[in-house]
Amino acid sequence: MADKKEKEAAPKAPQPKPEKAAEAPTAEEKPEKAEAAPKNKKINRMTQAEIEAKLESLKTTPGGMQTKYAQHLLHRMNFFKK
Repeated sequence: MADKKEKEAAPKAPQPKPEKAAEAPTAEEKPEKAEAAPKNKKINRMTQAEIEAKLESLKTTPGGMQTKYAQHLLHRMNFFKK
């Protein structure tokens, strides 16, 4: 009776599905991360030129210069001027 409970309680290892293995892209097909620019770069790590470019792009967006993001960029820009 105890042997039967132990067999039932023993966790089964998950078996990988052969379909999933066939769908996985190879190393040659994977895009390199170095090619894509980071999606959200921290303001503290931006250069002065990057901040200026972001501010220019924000001027064309609706509500751009009134956002918190723009205010933080302007604050960081003032940091470079000191």
